[in-house]
Amino acid sequence: MKDSWSGGYSAEIVVTATQATDGWTIVLTFPDGVDATTAWEADYRQNGRTVTLTPKSWNRTLAAGAQIVAGIQLSGSGQPLSCAINGTPCA
Repeated sequence: MKDSWSGGYSAEIVVTATQATDGWTIVLTFPDGVDATTAWEADYRQNGRTVTLTPKSWNRTLAAGAQIVAGIQLSGSGQPLSCAINGTPCA
C-alpha cells in the first residue's frame, strides 16, 4: 500500500525483468467491494474481483534487470487476495 484515505487506497507493484521481455501482465484479485478507479504506468481493466494491469506502449519492452513501477488506485478496503506477474506469484 502506498497511500490510504477514507474509502480507498493506492498501491504500487514493482516489476523487475530477470531477462529481456516484451510485455508484462499483473493480475490482482481483490475481495468483494474493491474497485479500481485509475492506474499509472499501466492500463487496467477489471472483471469482477480481478484487476489486470498491462503495459503502456512505451514501457512494454524491458531489458534484463530493468524495473517498472506500476500503480493502481482503488475504492473500498481490503488487500489483494492474490497477485501474479506474468503468471508467477508476486514475491
